[in-house]
Amino acid sequence: MKTLFSDIVHRLEVISTLANEESAGITNSYTGGSGMIGMEHASDMYFEPHPCEHALRAFLAALPEEALSALVGLMYAGRDGRKDVLKYVGELKGTFTDAERLAERIEEKSPRMRYITEGIQYLGNTSLDDFYGQVVKKYPAKKGKGKKS
Repeated sequence: MKTLFSDIVHRLEVISTLANEESAGITNSYTGGSGMIGMEHASDMYFEPHPCEHALRAFLAALPEEALSALVGLMYAGRDGRKDVLKYVGELKGTFTDAERLAERIEEKSPRMRYITEGIQYLGNTSLDDFYGQVVKKYPAKKGKGKKS
């Protein structure tokens, strides 16, 4: 993959922000800002268009497995306070065994970008792009499993 991992993280931040704002806006339109969703609105909210959420899914689906593994490692390290992020990527690869499951973990986790940002802090002087290179080298996608870069 020629795209810098740091650019991927930045794009994920932009898309995540849009998806979060979209979700909050839809919720507020049904709750009047109270945050309480009555059963009478639950099904209506489900059918509201969510283009930013769809864009987030498409973005994640287009990433190679190694990029998803690196993002999940950062996200869970930030959430769980795990300082050896690279080692944690390896541990998580045993749990989330393919790109689809990795993407689902990122999509469903909230607040994903706060966790990823906290995980980045554990990299210390290692740049995001160098961290990604380490992930690719140490934990490559299984043959036929990753997307072609």
